[in-house]
Amino acid sequence: MRIIFTLLIIGLTTYAVIDCVRTEDERRPGVPTWAWVVMILLLQPLVGSLLWLFISRFYAGGQGPDHEYRAPVAPDDDPDFLRYLQERNLRDQRNKDEPNDGPATES
Repeated sequence: MRIIFTLLIIGLTTYAVIDCVRTEDERRPGVPTWAWVVMILLLQPLVGSLLWLFISRFYAGGQGPDHEYRAPVAPDDDPDFLRYLQERNLRDQRNKDEPNDGPATES
């Protein structure tokens, strides 16, 4: 049982350090990366890891439960894509209606 608990703490600490290092600066709460890593490793690994995980998830700049997630939009529901298609179709129609100013062939 002790071995399992030790492995869980090592895994959690490793995950917390990697997550901290990979997190963008604007999503990292107030303290620089090196300080967070020191806190994770020195504050009894379980406490430091849990502290990082809870604070980083619920930090105002992070993606906590209040963060609005915008799901990807299908192309036929995306107004920008539909506008692009409409403009392209109008441009193609105009190009098709205009006479071709290519080199004239003499017979």
